[in-house]
Amino acid sequence: MTVPIREGEFWYFRRFAEGQSYATHHRAPVERDEAGAPVPLVPQPGVPARGEELLVDENEWARGQEFFRLADMYPSPDGRLIAWARDTSGDERYTWVVQEASGRIIDEAVVDAGYGFAWADDSASFIYMGVDDAWRACDDVVAPRGHAARGRRAAVGRAGRGFRDGLAPRVSRGTSSFMPHRRRRAARGCGCPPTRPCARCR
Repeated sequence: MTVPIREGEFWYFRRFAEGQSYATHHRAPVERDEAGAPVPLVPQPGVPARGEELLVDENEWARGQEFFRLADMYPSPDGRLIAWARDTSGDERYTWVVQEASGRIIDEAVVDAGYGFAWADDSASFIYMGVDDAWRACDDVVAPRGHAARGRRAAVGRAGRGFRDGLAPRVSRGTSSFMPHRRRRAARGCGCPPTRPCARCR
């Protein structure tokens, strides 16, 4: 199993069972001592922690697939929802699955996405990275969660030539989130300085 990581009022961790090819993802509520400080969680193999919940069983999702990868997982700031990235082809174009902690799927509308995801502070929407035909991050897209949000995505921006998009971390009102940032791509085989790019790198 992995070392639990605290996100909000829950500890998140993975378990690995003998004979299974993939991990299972779990969480347990944070308990506090008399002073109100969080008590570190030390999960035991085969023994559920108090209040432990199974979030995602990769073995079930991988059943019948020639390839399966769960790339990233992000709980919403309010702890009600879980978003995770699924790849079933190996091409690193992901489907973002948004679900309740119970496992009930809320949204699978975001497909062919790249690396990078962040919840809005109110947990009502999220931002993710789009990719171009060369698998480069090129769009910052905000999507409301829920099936009713299909087709209601708003592009934040598109990287110009010579630039690559990404998500930079920030902290706001006690919650961790990400903001879009844009950095210059290194041109292959070009030695021009970043402050004076040639026509090829612009």
